[in-house]
Amino acid sequence: NYRGIALSSCLSKVFLSIINKRITTYLELNDMIDTAQHGFRKNLRTVDNFFILKTIIKTAPLHIFR
Repeated sequence: NYRGIALSSCLSKVFLSIINKRITTYLELNDMIDTAQHGFRKNLRTVDNFFILKTIIKTAPLHIFR
């Protein structure tokens, strides 16, 4: 009988989801996450870091020869 395993899996997912939300909220409210961390954060994408890096590379020659 696999019923107990199936139910425990669902309950653990709900429990872990609640804990994850609380920990993430706490870390963001207390500025404990680096501003460069974009992956797996709300309203931020990992692609944003590539755009920032590309912009730095494109503008670097302008700042070197000043």
